[in-house]
Amino acid sequence: MRIEPKLIAAGKVLDTLGKDAKVASVSVDGTSLEAFTTPEGMYRLANVPAGDVTMRVSHAGLASQSAAVRVTPGQAVSQDFELVPGLGASAARTGEVVK
Repeated sequence: MRIEPKLIAAGKVLDTLGKDAKVASVSVDGTSLEAFTTPEGMYRLANVPAGDVTMRVSHAGLASQSAAVRVTPGQAVSQDFELVPGLGASAARTGEVVK
């Protein structure tokens, strides 16, 4: 039996003023994976499935953001988000894979 490595996605979330977004929710669509940002706006998700996924961030009173991200075994995924004002609106970004 082959054990797959635990794939990690991590990054930073900023609010509308460019400051650390505290307690923003970051999730991976189609999974139960969810993390909340630290007081410094950082998040980390473990066990992210390999392949193309959509990551989503939301925060009360701000528009949700999504990003298409390619998760490759053996590589860490870094995805930052900048929240924008508005309710019910959303914006999309393309993710970046880093070694």
